[in-house]
Amino acid sequence: MQTKAAQWTTTYLNDSYDTDISIDKIHVSYSGNVSLENALALDHRKDTVIFVRNLETSIVSFGDLFNGQPDLGGSVELDGLYLNIHRYKEDARDNLSLFIDKFGSSESSSNAPFILEASD
Repeated sequence: MQTKAAQWTTTYLNDSYDTDISIDKIHVSYSGNVSLENALALDHRKDTVIFVRNLETSIVSFGDLFNGQPDLGGSVELDGLYLNIHRYKEDARDNLSLFIDKFGSSESSSNAPFILEASD
């Protein structure tokens, strides 16, 4: 079931947003948390832009993605994160910005500050 959910999710994301994303497994807990295992996103040149071994967030935040508003406003835990951010010579913007642009902008905006915390 976890693998089927991952296949369905990646197909939906790739078809809806013209992305190249793969996810090995998705697990939804009884407490409402979603865990993604081995999530990979390729940039427009088919190079890795994001890889995360394990991502955990709430089902509400994850559900926003399917409503066209990919806002992970709650807490998100990342384990084994690899970001490969660079600007190709021919491009005006970096590959991560171009990838994020595929998801469009949310119609509602927040004035709340973005807070990023890291720990090991």
